Amino acid sequence: MIHRCTLCDSNSLYLIYDSGKGVSVTSVSQIHSGRTQVYYCPSCCHVHTEGMVDTADYYSEDYNINLSHEDEDQLYEMNGERKVYRTEHQLNVLTSKIDIGSCTHVLDYGCAKSSMGSKLLELHKTLDLCLFDVSSAYETYWERMVDKGNCAVSETPSHWNNKFDLLTSFFSMEHIVDIRAALKHMISLIADGGKLYAIVPYVLGNIADLVVIDHVHHFTQESLKYVLEDTGFCDVQIDKDAHRGALVVIATKGKIQKTVVPVAAPHVETQIRKISEFWTGYANRVRQAELAVSGALAIFGAGFYGMFSYVCLIQRERVKMFLDNNTFLQNRKILNVPIVSPTEITPEVEGVLVGLNPTIARNVIAQLPSQITLQRSLFFFD
Repeated sequence: MIHRCTLCDSNSLYLIYDSGKGVSVTSVSQIHSGRTQVYYCPSCCHVHTEGMVDTADYYSEDYNINLSHEDEDQLYEMNGERKVYRTEHQLNVLTSKIDIGSCTHVLDYGCAKSSMGSKLLELHKTLDLCLFDVSSAYETYWERMVDKGNCAVSETPSHWNNKFDLLTSFFSMEHIVDIRAALKHMISLIADGGKLYAIVPYVLGNIADLVVIDHVHHFTQESLKYVLEDTGFCDVQIDKDAHRGALVVIATKGKIQKTVVPVAAPHVETQIRKISEFWTGYANRVRQAELAVSGALAIFGAGFYGMFSYVCLIQRERVKMFLDNNTFLQNRKILNVPIVSPTEITPEVEGVLVGLNPTIARNVIAQLPSQITLQRSLFFFD
């Protein structure tokens, strides 16, 4: 149980979602034993998930994202028939907001294999890029990009203090239990006048963020602005539209630490309650779909939504395949169930459970060739 808000230290937070079972799903679509309990703080509009018991071991040993192939990436969207992957989109947004050419020293913080760092070096070969993560699993990728002295695991060397013109963080802050300590660490590494550029999931824009067990923080615009300003950043700019389901933030290292008072926003609380209600009823909707057809099933989407749908089923053995447009996921298996291209769906499949973000699900399915969906029952969960 969480008793106090880790952002504003208020004791007014309360339980807003409880999975009610001992199985949860992680952000990398792994089944994890443990109950997901989510709390809301009305004082600063922040949403917390109680951390996993084995959090430290999970991130240092088990959370290895996109490691199967050097170019492996997550599919961001389909633009007609062209697949746009997340790194490409992130790079386009970053370079539209930051003049990378004016930066000499850049640190990718919580970088995993740093696909973004690799892309930045392709654009600016003289960039002094440093890489930091809590896991050593990515070091073989780092060594192909930068010298070993430009890499750090768990702790940063003292000569990195006050060094960086730009510190980037792509989808890492939501995983950090002590986020205030991490932000203070970040600001100690940024040079005077330097900037933080970060992307975090936006719980109001990507509702799956609320129930991902390894996201201990679920940011709203209000809570993100508050914690950044309260840890020493200024000129905080937040864009909720540049990256679907995420907040893109730029903040400058401040010269003077100021006391910041959190601001309540009742409309945010109302929206969080609606998202909680959506997920509370999700399992029942999946089971109703399961009962609606008697034959074999497929799940469209091998990411979080697809795995969450799979976990909700009573007769999981009826799922014969996961369908996914992401080339990097195809020809693998999840819990011994194959992941295939949608065009490889087999005749035995009578029903397709659409395990995608509801904001894009119907559009994605509408773009599929008709032979995939023809004479099959489609189930959306929006």
